[in-house]
Amino acid sequence: RGRFVRPELLRFRDGLRLVCRGGTRDWDVVQEVFFVGAYAKSIQYLSGLQGEPVVVDLGANIGTFSQLAAKTNPRARIRAYEPGPPNFDLFEINRRLNPPSAARISGFRDAVGGAAREVDWFFDAANPGGSGIFANSPESFPVNIRAIDDVLGEIPGQVALLKIDMEGSEYELLESMSPALWQRIAAVVIEIHDDPRGLSSPEALLEIFRRQGYYLDREKTGCYFFLRDKDSVMS
Repeated sequence: RGRFVRPELLRFRDGLRLVCRGGTRDWDVVQEVFFVGAYAKSIQYLSGLQGEPVVVDLGANIGTFSQLAAKTNPRARIRAYEPGPPNFDLFEINRRLNPPSAARISGFRDAVGGAAREVDWFFDAANPGGSGIFANSPESFPVNIRAIDDVLGEIPGQVALLKIDMEGSEYELLESMSPALWQRIAAVVIEIHDDPRGLSSPEALLEIFRRQGYYLDREKTGCYFFLRDKDSVMS
């Protein structure tokens, strides 16, 4: 159901290979991540990290950000969460298409939110990256939501970079995070949407980060923000 519409293989000069769905906005996502530089500041930050930095990718879609992060820092370990079956299937294909980084990218078929439960996830076949629990589409799949406290709690040590692109579900997630977890997240890059619940706003969401001591910077496109804790900014 809507999983592979004219699959197209993209070959990058650096050896990266990605499959996207022809006739959909998958190509827009590839262009945004790899050519427009929507994550330029967060990727530059990741490139300078030592050791084996942990990257958590919430809303991994077909794996574009996970692949970029793995390419950027050859020691980074990425934990990627994508609940939608059509997207996750392609994420896994793209992971396996790139053996040099495949072992460092772990994919999980879960959504992440404030509380664990099962919900309907709606698939937008024309714009798969816009799919989600608030999407307006007739095609749906039951998916599991894992609580953010549980997801981050099972990761030992610090999360070097938390990437969030959840099509409006970022409000519930950030409003629900335990205060102690913030101390373990060095940096965040997030695409902020209007609140589909009508209860909050992008500015109110950014205020959550400010209260936790994060320094706010805009990425190249207006709805992406890169946030670093003050200690890492000063180091």
